[in-house]
Amino acid sequence: MEQQPHLSKPFALFRLPGESALHLWEGAGDVKQMPLEGLIQSANPMWVSAPFDFYGHKTVWAFEAVSMRKISSESLAGWNLHAGLFRVSEMGTLPDTPRHQFEKAVEEAVLQIREGKFLKTALSKIRNVELDSSYDWMDWFIKAKNRFSNALVFFVHLPGIATWAGATPELFLSCDGEAVKSVSLAGTLHPDSQHGWREKESREQSLVSDFITETFLDSGFHQIHKTVPEVLQIGALRHIHTEFSATLPQEGLSAVARLAEMLHPTPAVGGLPQKEGVAFILNTEKHERFFYSGFMGPWYGNGRFDWFVNLRSMQLFKNRAVLYAGAGITEDSNPEEEWTETENKLRMNADILTE
Repeated sequence: MEQQPHLSKPFALFRLPGESALHLWEGAGDVKQMPLEGLIQSANPMWVSAPFDFYGHKTVWAFEAVSMRKISSESLAGWNLHAGLFRVSEMGTLPDTPRHQFEKAVEEAVLQIREGKFLKTALSKIRNVELDSSYDWMDWFIKAKNRFSNALVFFVHLPGIATWAGATPELFLSCDGEAVKSVSLAGTLHPDSQHGWREKESREQSLVSDFITETFLDSGFHQIHKTVPEVLQIGALRHIHTEFSATLPQEGLSAVARLAEMLHPTPAVGGLPQKEGVAFILNTEKHERFFYSGFMGPWYGNGRFDWFVNLRSMQLFKNRAVLYAGAGITEDSNPEEEWTETENKLRMNADILTE
């Protein structure tokens, strides 16, 4: 049986989309805050976690991986990573987002969009799920990786900072040393929806796609390949999905760092224009997002990485998980429909936790 990681040290357990291998990256020392430009130049493998509120400092949290190994699902069943082992929230219990508060925020966002203050924003909410102290977090991981084959399934522990778990469908940015890739993922449809794809979802996805294209160009990437929008299904939910790729310009990794800094947060989780959409979120939401809707993933070294938007995720505390979900808001948004959309997104993890 593979030895389990120690909670006194950082680690990331993850399964990349479309793959079967489970990866465990472990660190030996502290998790460090560092500028993205500095990390991009590193030859050492690291796990990277960036917060949503990235605007002023452009720094990420990272730990150097001193051990990188593939493990089996059978090994996870023998680990002792129970809910009672994690730290108590220093802020106390964050209250669930009330429905009236969320829908009022959507109404205000639509009003400001129609007044021309911005084109799009994204609003999130939280929900607490109480867990028995013996709840096995590896049971969640095994079920999630089996259920969501085309998502990054992750369990990331940063001692003294945070522990997060989730199954995100959205690639933020990846690089193989020669080319970069990104995706536009926006618009959501649930099987129980009373309608099909509408102009609202198509426009939402177009706004995100146009922003990504413009940001690639502004960052020095000129040979951009863009796929035709397709439908991507994650669990019961469907999304409109467009892929982008471009070869590295002569400037190399400096251009990659600039692209990442300019892309995050994309309009899918922040807003458009970026500054105004994010400002509305920070002034409206009553909870901190922390790493939710930030980006994270492995940095392999020497310009190679796979980073994903932190979605369909939760922050872990002692005997409790705080689940996050959000929805893109445009001028056509309906508060009740946006509430229902976020409820469906929360269910991805809530259903597994309460089975």
